[in-house]
Amino acid sequence: MKKQCECCYKRFEVVRNTNVPLNPDLTAPQDHIYCPWCGAENGTVEKGSLVKTEKCNAECEF
Repeated sequence: MKKQCECCYKRFEVVRNTNVPLNPDLTAPQDHIYCPWCGAENGTVEKGSLVKTEKCNAECEF
């Protein structure tokens, strides 16, 4: 999924393992998403589902 950093406003791609089920329980363990450009935290995903974050180039579309 593509995100825009809440801090530096640069775009990046969040690569998730789609085999990890989405957990609607708000108290479930989470992995934090960090911007690959500036390192700011940009939300969370289910624990174990975050594979990597990649910088998008200028042409990166949402």
